[in-house]
Amino acid sequence: MKFVLFLWVVPMLAQPGVNFYTVQRELALGRHLASEIRRQSKPFVNAAVDAYVKRIGAALVRQLKEAAFEYQFEVISGGAWMEPFSLPGG
Repeated sequence: MKFVLFLWVVPMLAQPGVNFYTVQRELALGRHLASEIRRQSKPFVNAAVDAYVKRIGAALVRQLKEAAFEYQFEVISGGAWMEPFSLPGG
């Protein structure tokens, strides 16, 4: 079975740096894109894969010096391709 790791990153705190969007605009854009992806794809339903992806994601987040963002890890069916990606907002 083929699946895609869908990584949705939503920040809770803004980090200093170069950004052409406000945090609010970036959050709105990320939410919009996530809803479009969910509308156009199917979830990959497999409890073991879902738990594995979430466990790996949580381990990665624990390695951060500051948990300045809220991370969501989801798996969607990808057809013939598999590609992890993230959306604006993080």
